Amino acid sequence: MRGFTLLEVIIAVSILGSGIIAATSLMSRTIGLGSVVRDQLIAANLAQEGMEVIHNIRHTNWIKNTAWDVGFLEGDSCVNFDSTALINPCLGDSRRLFLFNNRYVHNVSGTSTIFLRNVNITSGLDGAAPFKIIRSVVSWGNSSLSVEERLYNWK
Repeated sequence: MRGFTLLEVIIAVSILGSGIIAATSLMSRTIGLGSVVRDQLIAANLAQEGMEVIHNIRHTNWIKNTAWDVGFLEGDSCVNFDSTALINPCLGDSRRLFLFNNRYVHNVSGTSTIFLRNVNITSGLDGAAPFKIIRSVVSWGNSSLSVEERLYNWK
């Protein structure tokens, strides 16, 4: 026998084709998951940034010798990376973040992104110690991520 039969060629091409299709499908899925992971990472950093801004406001109050929770409005507010006060009101689409000078901000002078962020503040009492529950929430598409912390006057 000097060559391959037609049946052998068809089987070999089928096996090779299946392998190529599987590899292409795997690469496509990996690329899609890469963008999901990227969005989750950005959201986690934006949520943490919201929390850090609240810490900064508390620390600024201490430096100014004012009450630690001055300006902490109950309910939903917005914050930018350089906020020294809460942006209120912050409801609906006003929570949208825009990319401006490589920073995510709430003003509409940048490029609109898929991310929305708000910071929710409520009050609580731990024995005699008052605290604020700070919840920084970032949402995008059908996903959301939140960071929550109890903030005390520990000065």
